[in-house]
Amino acid sequence: MNADSLTLYAGAVIPGSVMDWHSAFLTFLMRGIVRVGASIALFTAIESALYVVAFYRVLALTRLGILARLGVLAAVLFVPPTMPWLAAAEKTTFMATTVAACCACSLYLEAGARHRALLLVGVVVTAVIGTWCRPNAIIIFFPIVLFTAWRARRTRRSWLAPALLVAGFLAAGLGGPAAAVRTGLVVRTWPQQATMDLDLLNLSVRTGRLLIPPSILAAPYDKVEAALAIDPHVLWRLDTSLRRITTADEMRMLQSAWLAAIRQYPLVYLRERAGLYRQYLCFDLSIVCYDSWHWYTGGIDANPFGLSSRKFEPAFRFYKALAGSVAFHPFFHVFAVAAVFAAAVALRRGVVGLYAGALLAYDLAGAFIIPAATARMVVPLGLMLPLLIAALYAEPATRRLGVAAAAAD
Repeated sequence: MNADSLTLYAGAVIPGSVMDWHSAFLTFLMRGIVRVGASIALFTAIESALYVVAFYRVLALTRLGILARLGVLAAVLFVPPTMPWLAAAEKTTFMATTVAACCACSLYLEAGARHRALLLVGVVVTAVIGTWCRPNAIIIFFPIVLFTAWRARRTRRSWLAPALLVAGFLAAGLGGPAAAVRTGLVVRTWPQQATMDLDLLNLSVRTGRLLIPPSILAAPYDKVEAALAIDPHVLWRLDTSLRRITTADEMRMLQSAWLAAIRQYPLVYLRERAGLYRQYLCFDLSIVCYDSWHWYTGGIDANPFGLSSRKFEPAFRFYKALAGSVAFHPFFHVFAVAAVFAAAVALRRGVVGLYAGALLAYDLAGAFIIPAATARMVVPLGLMLPLLIAALYAEPATRRLGVAAAAAD
C-alpha cells in the first residue's frame, strides 16, 4: 500500500460521501469489500486476477503449450518490476490491469473468435472501468473503442452497433462520474489543482511574473519561491503554503490562469515540462527512482506507507537488491513500448500498434499537455510491455484462428 492506497481505504472505512481526489469507483469497490468482511488482499487479488487471466489468454493465442505458457507467465510475474507494481492496491495499477483485459478482448475479436457480442461488451466494460479508475485514461481507451467500433462496422456493415459502442462508452465513462457528483454521491475535490499550481509557480519563477492567482497562496510568495527552489518538481513542501480549492468558480479561475500562462509563455512551459519529463524518465542508473520504485514497494524499502511481512522477507530482499536496476527506471519502459509500437507498425500488427500507441500517447500527454505529470504513469507501460510482446507473436496466430472460426461457422 502507498499514500493513495491509504486514501482509498480511508474512504472505504469512514462513513459518508466519497471524494473524487482518487478514484471514487475504487473507493466504492473497497467499501463493498470491507462490508462483506474481506480484507484489502481481496482488492489486490481482483486486480491481479484481471492481469493474470488476460496475459494467459493472450499466450493461449500463440503456439506455446500449456507448460510453456505457465512458465512465461510465472517469469513475467516474479521478475521485477511486475510483482511490486501488481501487488499495489492503487488506482494506476488497477487501471493498467483493465487495459490488459481490454487488450485480450481486442485480440480475440481480431481472431474472429465466437461470442463476438460478449467480447465487444468486454472491450467497452473494461474501458469504462479503466476510465473510472483514472479519468485521463480516456486517452488510452477512447482510441481503442473507436477502433473496435470501426472493426465492428466492417464486419456487420451497419453503423448502429458501432455507434452504440462509442455512445455507451462515453455515456458511462464520462457521464457516470458526472452523475455521481451531481447526485451528491461523490464530492468533487479538483485533483488537477496540484499540477496546475506547480506549473504556474514554475512559470512564475522562470518569467519573473506572478502568474498564479494570489488567492491560491496561503503564504508570502517569496516563501513559496524559496521552498520551490529546493526542487521545482516537488509539491509536498508547499502543502502549507497553498490553499486548497473548494468551489467550481475557483477551479475555473485557476484553469483560466493556467491556460493563459501557457498561451503567453508556450516555450517556457514546454521547457519546464521537459525538465519534469527528464526527471520522470530517470536516466541516472546510479539512483533509485522514487515514484517508480519507492511508491510501489509495499514495505520492501523505507516506504513509510508500505506493509511488510516476515514470511516474504527473502522476496523483499530480492526486489530491494534490484531497486536501482534499469527495470525500475521509467525510460526503459517508455523506450521499450516505443520499440514495440515500431515493430507493430512494421509487421502490420494492428491491435498491438493500437495499444502501444495509446499507451505512449497517455504517457506523453501526461508529460506535456494535461495536468497529470507523474512518474507513476509508467506503471501501465511497464505492466503492458510483456503482454504486448506476447501479443506480437499472438496476432499472426489470431488470423489462423479467425479462418478456423469462419470455416466452423
